[in-house]
Amino acid sequence: MPRSLIVPPHGGIVVERTFNAWIKTALGFLAGGLGLVTLMGEHLAGIHGILIVGASVILMLLAILITAWSTAHFRRRMRSLGQPAPGQGAGRLAIVVTGGVLVVCAIALLCLWLLK
Repeated sequence: MPRSLIVPPHGGIVVERTFNAWIKTALGFLAGGLGLVTLMGEHLAGIHGILIVGASVILMLLAILITAWSTAHFRRRMRSLGQPAPGQGAGRLAIVVTGGVLVVCAIALLCLWLLK
């Protein structure tokens, strides 16, 4: 029997659990980026501010990349198990919403940095 037709007894539950773990990791990076600026708010003047904002933007970009990669990996694994993956719209919606939230957060960080 071809490998793609063999469905393990756990089905897609393991794949979903891994996907959820990656999404939690992405949310952790997002929280880290926002927390960095929040906790270091009094040090946003000068070169330290540029480094702090730069580090938080990098953490937010990593959150976007992790979300996009994990969504694509999740869909690929579900298809390989022969189970229906969420529609294209669901994956795109997750990426668009995450990207929108990160853009709003980046604008808020920029405003905080400019107001200090």
